[in-house]
Amino acid sequence: MHNVSHVCFACRRVMRRPAHEVQVAPCSSCGGPAERIGDRVPVPPRDNLRAWAAFEESWREVQEERASERLRRQVRTRHAIEHRIADLMARDGDPKGREVELRMLRRRLAGEFPGTEAPGN
Repeated sequence: MHNVSHVCFACRRVMRRPAHEVQVAPCSSCGGPAERIGDRVPVPPRDNLRAWAAFEESWREVQEERASERLRRQVRTRHAIEHRIADLMARDGDPKGREVELRMLRRRLAGEFPGTEAPGN
């Protein structure tokens, strides 16, 4: 097990926490949210306010882009599942052989499997 850095933007502190901890943990100094930034992100000196403001802004931009990409992936996955269901339903003949796959695909659309939740859930 290794440690990763968490940063509190409110008090500009960096702390090391075990990698298995949550993305946002309480700051050990002020109790505010300390966000997990990994173990290779350079952090500015605590007394350099301008650098911290730029660091926080760039961190927020990266987080927004990651969230957007996650949403795009979820939409693409949902779209592919919907197309697969439509394809299976449009086939001629007895659907008995397709029932298991259809049931699994419908469960994925309903968000029963981690990582395949429908967008907005």
